[in-house]
Amino acid sequence: MLSIDISTALRFVRTRTWHGKPPLVQLIRKSHRQGASLTPGEMKQLETQIYRLPGQEKWFVDIPPKN
Repeated sequence: MLSIDISTALRFVRTRTWHGKPPLVQLIRKSHRQGASLTPGEMKQLETQIYRLPGQEKWFVDIPPKN
């Protein structure tokens, strides 16, 4: 199994680009509250900003960058 440390992973991710645009990379160390979920209204708003990939709707989404 491949094992890398956090700083190596962050350096790697920061070198990637998508259509010439670099990613915004930030390490978040705090954990989210277990069982936290969005309200139906919040989820409806979020769904307008993402594209679900056919056949994998539950697991994979495309989140386009804001221009």
